[in-house]
Amino acid sequence: ILGVGEYHERTGAPKVDSAVKRFTRQLLEPLATEASDLIVETWVTEGKCGAIEKQVVKDVKQTTERPAETENEVETLLRRARARRLLTHVLTLTCKEYAEVFGGKEVDYAKMLDLITRQLQAKAVEVWAMRQRLRAEAPADAGNERRLIVLYGGALHNDLHPRAGYEDWSYAAALQRLAAGRFAEVDLFVPEYIRGDGDLRKAAWYPLFLRQAGPDRALLIERGPGSYIIVFPTTPNPAARAGAKEAP
Repeated sequence: ILGVGEYHERTGAPKVDSAVKRFTRQLLEPLATEASDLIVETWVTEGKCGAIEKQVVKDVKQTTERPAETENEVETLLRRARARRLLTHVLTLTCKEYAEVFGGKEVDYAKMLDLITRQLQAKAVEVWAMRQRLRAEAPADAGNERRLIVLYGGALHNDLHPRAGYEDWSYAAALQRLAAGRFAEVDLFVPEYIRGDGDLRKAAWYPLFLRQAGPDRALLIERGPGSYIIVFPTTPNPAARAGAKEAP
């Protein structure tokens, strides 16, 4: 199991390609040779839960400050994954769960993080069980079988070594047990987004990022056993790059 986390793009951030766009363009293709399933931290709004559902969706969009084009990039990721024969999965919230995270006036984000963690973990366990069952029923040629399950979401829920107090918001320990230790965490950082981040500046690897980041290289940093960071190259002339269009 591979838990991929991104540092989310925010409205007002430098106009460079987002982490999800780079993952789709640069990393999906090689992963598709090994992966059977992709679970994405997004959920379908069905409109069945009335005003509470609308308010939660509105509140989350305002609070996360993710540009509208980033949501379209998530859709592109799902579409391209399916084109490469990955089975894709997203989250679905029940009316009871919408009510659980909405305190009457605003979203309780601690409860929202709890819910997303549970949903991602449950979906991964469900997919793992399905794949085990299918292999038992119709064993495939081990040399050709794609066995990797990939989760894609924020760089919090996949933490193998979470900060104190954040343990309940990570699925990593549970999925590492499920996969008998065959779990890895990879975080994707766009350098223009993380430069100056107050929390990340305290990390032991941050000075290395400041010294080594550049337009001619990506950085692969090992934080600990099974825990890695990919820092993408910096973008020369971001304003011009932002205007570039990519085929769907």
